[in-house]
Amino acid sequence: MTIPYKKKKKKEVRETPQWIKDMQTTKSPENRVKNLCARPTPKKEVPVETGHDMAHQESVHMQQHIENVRLVAAELRDKYKAYEEMRSFVNYIESVEEVFTRVSSGVWSPQEMEKNLVYSEIYRLSVSSGIDESVFNTIYGDFTQSVMQVDNVQVVTERLIKKYSDCDQCIDLIMYIRDLVIILSHKKGQTYSMDQQKEAIIRARMKVLSADGDPPFFKLETIFKEFVAEMNRYVSQEDTK
Repeated sequence: MTIPYKKKKKKEVRETPQWIKDMQTTKSPENRVKNLCARPTPKKEVPVETGHDMAHQESVHMQQHIENVRLVAAELRDKYKAYEEMRSFVNYIESVEEVFTRVSSGVWSPQEMEKNLVYSEIYRLSVSSGIDESVFNTIYGDFTQSVMQVDNVQVVTERLIKKYSDCDQCIDLIMYIRDLVIILSHKKGQTYSMDQQKEAIIRARMKVLSADGDPPFFKLETIFKEFVAEMNRYVSQEDTK
């Protein structure tokens, strides 16, 4: 599964457009994207004792896996502490891993997975750019509503890029949502495992980050492989206990 990208030149830093300034709202707990939280989806009825035992085991397993993800991420952030973009990429892998862990454990549905991946990206863009999350949330709402009406991701993408052409971060979000929708959509005759979807999403981000050659794609790929190898090591240790 390959998402095409055009090589792009390094972007010039632009002044925040006036329409964004006008749209900004005072940052408050109500305006910020809420932290990821576990919301169990309804499960089939099973005997009470068995149900509690299974739910407890699943919860323990999920929390252990998330803890391992965070440990690996911390190790790699320390290893690449001198490189801001490398650390940022490690953070991204960490957030994707956590979201997929919750989905595979039945805590989130596939629809919730897409939303939480987008909300994580909105938070990241807001922190790095200073643009209020409400601006990016409006774009996300516009994208999803338009796709429902037009049912053509590329047409919607091109229309929104033209609409928000004076905001580089807005275009980054539009491209990110486009990639997610393409990767997570199940076309006729195509079936992808959770691991394949997860890797495709991470590789899509690698292409975006390395589009101008800095950082180079192979370096990001090395970090991704290191992350996977360390996670496998933790899983092996658990299996031997």
